[in-house]
Amino acid sequence: MTQLYFTDESTDRREQMRSDPASLDAMMRSADARFVQIRSGRVRILQNGDPMALAWTDWNQVRGSLDEGVEMAFLGVHEGTPRFVAIPAETPQTIDTRPRDVKADGDYVGLFQAGAALPPVEAQFAAHAIHLANWTNRCRRCGRCGAPMKSADGGHRRECTLCKWHEFPRTDPVVLALVAKGDRCILARQPRFPPGFYSPLAGFVSPAESLEAAVRREVYEEVGVRVGAVTYVASQPWPFPGSLMLGFLAVALDESITLDSAELEDAQWFDRTEVEALRRGEKVKERQINLPPQGVVARTVIDRWLGGASGP
Repeated sequence: MTQLYFTDESTDRREQMRSDPASLDAMMRSADARFVQIRSGRVRILQNGDPMALAWTDWNQVRGSLDEGVEMAFLGVHEGTPRFVAIPAETPQTIDTRPRDVKADGDYVGLFQAGAALPPVEAQFAAHAIHLANWTNRCRRCGRCGAPMKSADGGHRRECTLCKWHEFPRTDPVVLALVAKGDRCILARQPRFPPGFYSPLAGFVSPAESLEAAVRREVYEEVGVRVGAVTYVASQPWPFPGSLMLGFLAVALDESITLDSAELEDAQWFDRTEVEALRRGEKVKERQINLPPQGVVARTVIDRWLGGASGP
């Protein structure tokens, strides 16, 4: 089975240690501690590493390169080694401002490339580190009174230095649904997708909305199709910049597509044999159409519908 990117569970996050700043500080300055470095939403890797690996540094190495505003956050312990991230003060990366290419920038690579090429545990560390970095840099000042915020709980809580308001890392739930009726399913593309790329429908969960209701609303808004039964398949952290993707299979109650052109460029019904052909890399409807790659929940729900073995 293909493991979803950013879902490794082998790290002990040691959440109970976050409330003991003295012990965390001692651990951070110990000879055993290791640090991952990030820049502009990318993680530093070893030069000429084959296979790819994170460029972990020790305290003596990282403290000599600390710029003003750099903060440390505790990522957990793996194989007895404490892991931290050095977070620079910089503009947080959003889905619109992050680099769209996956090529390396010197010793730094984007998260999508990291997820595909790093060992699963290191990809998980990379995702955790960049998620915390984006949140930290969005919360340098209090959203309540404007005063500076300080780090607490090992970088997993921020506290206002004036009004004492607390902020915690934000995770935005996104529902992703493969809508099917019988032996046909809907695949769609947004204008920002690469050429030929089609995927299940997706959208953010609204306030005071259940996941099932979000699936039904998003599908109806985007393609005008009513949905009945909604079945959960899998979830995946998606740190672009800080979402949790929740994958579902949804049963369509009707078949007529009314496209929301503000959200989608195209949406079509594909039958099972066509999707099987797409999975093999073959042309369908006389053109090349690309499915989401292995390792992402969008592909997992497609494989689950097809009855394939890929995915959790």
